[in-house]
Amino acid sequence: MANRVGVGYRSICALAREATWGGNIAGFRFTVPIRSETMEQTIENMISGTMFGKSRYRWMPGLITVGGNIVMEAQPRGQGNIWRALLGSVATTNVVPNYVWKHTYTIADNLPSLQIEIFKDMIDTLSGDEISFLYQGCKINTLTLAADIGEFVIITPTFVGKEEITQANQIPVLDIQNLRVFNFAQGVFKVGDSEANIYRFDITINNNLSTDRNRKLFSRYIKEPVRNAPIEVTGNIELNWEYSEDTKEWAYTFYNNFVNGQESGFEITFEGGSLATDKKEYLKLKCDRIFFNGESPKVGGPGIIPITFPFTAMYNTVTSNAELVVELQTGTSDPDD
Repeated sequence: MANRVGVGYRSICALAREATWGGNIAGFRFTVPIRSETMEQTIENMISGTMFGKSRYRWMPGLITVGGNIVMEAQPRGQGNIWRALLGSVATTNVVPNYVWKHTYTIADNLPSLQIEIFKDMIDTLSGDEISFLYQGCKINTLTLAADIGEFVIITPTFVGKEEITQANQIPVLDIQNLRVFNFAQGVFKVGDSEANIYRFDITINNNLSTDRNRKLFSRYIKEPVRNAPIEVTGNIELNWEYSEDTKEWAYTFYNNFVNGQESGFEITFEGGSLATDKKEYLKLKCDRIFFNGESPKVGGPGIIPITFPFTAMYNTVTSNAELVVELQTGTSDPDD
């Protein structure tokens, strides 16, 4: 058998929603390329405290912990199950019959779990088959979306899982023809009906899953994670400290909102390829109600003064909209795709 050195550029990932936590999958498995990942299984080995002279001689495998993150570029296909697993609920509308569907993901109490398979470029030394790592019972604890100038839109979900096993590689072949990604130039940021020029944006959703005390006697594995505290939606909006008569510069407005304790709201949309007639693929994140946690502008040198506004999203009691609503418009009726 020839030597094999594992390299990252041959790695690939597949995601599938589970019918039951840690059990069989409920739908199709979607293959997505990744930038990096930290998924792993750790075992807390136990060493006996029994005294036997100067030596220790008895140990046993203990608690199993599974989790990590996956860094990927946001795309209109293959990642719907991530948004569903993050927020919990989805409703689908057929915008153009047989051609265009809009999937709206909203916050719910019960979060679906995912089965994640990652090929880490290795072969079985006995059979010669390619092997992959299968992570079962994975729930999203946090997810960060970031948009920077000159970059693709990056999403980084962090998972809490039940079990890691190895198996023969079953990841479907990646459909290169449908591999489209969102980038910084395709976005628009709106406050109400007005566009705003921003220079960087990030948002983090924290489901606050129970990870520390989610154990039980007579098992090395965790119980199914549940929310241990209210969901938290926070982020940062970076602008230049400037004023423009075309009303697209919002730095001073945001600053006044911060100082005066006034609330705001926004939506950020990233458009993709054309679908039918005038419809395009898009990913939209909407926060109806936010408040700013700061800050004042600071002069760091002779150049343009930047300013970053950290924000926190809140439940909107008027519209009954939760802290975050995500829309994904695609050419498929499957909200997991």
